[in-house]
Amino acid sequence: MLLAYPIYGVGTYNSSCGFGDPSGCLYGTASGSIDPGQVLASMFNLTTATNLNLAPAPVTGPGTLGPLVVYGYPENLAVPPPPLGTDMIEVWVIRNGQVLNSGITCQLQVQTGANFSQQRCESSSTFAVQDGDAIIATITLNPADYALALTVFLAKS
Repeated sequence: MLLAYPIYGVGTYNSSCGFGDPSGCLYGTASGSIDPGQVLASMFNLTTATNLNLAPAPVTGPGTLGPLVVYGYPENLAVPPPPLGTDMIEVWVIRNGQVLNSGITCQLQVQTGANFSQQRCESSSTFAVQDGDAIIATITLNPADYALALTVFLAKS
């Protein structure tokens, strides 16, 4: 089962959110044709924001989001190791209570074994935003995947 987690600073301010540990924070799972990231982004409300579990980053002034660059150490420690896959980072825009798919997404290559190296993914896609919008970035992990030292750079012009 794929799980989507909010990314610290652009989706949550709960430092106990541990990727790969659903007990640490809110997470989303697929629901019909809706992917886990969108399910998670749609959970946003005043209570989740107040608890800092799902707190989108505010957008100040109109402009354009993108590009996106992400660094991290995605790994899978299952024994025996599964076929290698990817973990997906997505950016969601919340406008007037509706979750919009920005189309800004990239995938980090998952690694197994003892020698991990930093992975990088990027998206050159852009999305027009308005003053008062909010953004949530999510990462969707495969079973037994972890994403460590995740650093997200999302430009706004």
